[in-house]
Amino acid sequence: MTAHGRGIEKYCVELDSPLEFTVDTRAAGVAPLAVEVTDADQEPVDVAVKDNQDGTFLCRYVPKKSVKHVVVVTFGGVVIPNFPVRVSTAGVHCKKKKISA
Repeated sequence: MTAHGRGIEKYCVELDSPLEFTVDTRAAGVAPLAVEVTDADQEPVDVAVKDNQDGTFLCRYVPKKSVKHVVVVTFGGVVIPNFPVRVSTAGVHCKKKKISA
């Protein structure tokens, strides 16, 4: 089981912009998928989960605070590998990349 996309990048995601990631459960069979996102104040963030009907799920949320967020994905009640993920919004311990000419 895998997950990928901008919504679970660990550093410098945009504040107030929709973030998406895809969870691929095709190799894991059939079970309920649950996605939770909370901010550093333990406040829940709304997450929309769309079943693509092919064993993948598109997940979308919008961070509203400039704090770290935690994304947890469970499948069949079990946290999937490499989760939870801690995501920093822009302004929280973000380092801008230097571009050299």
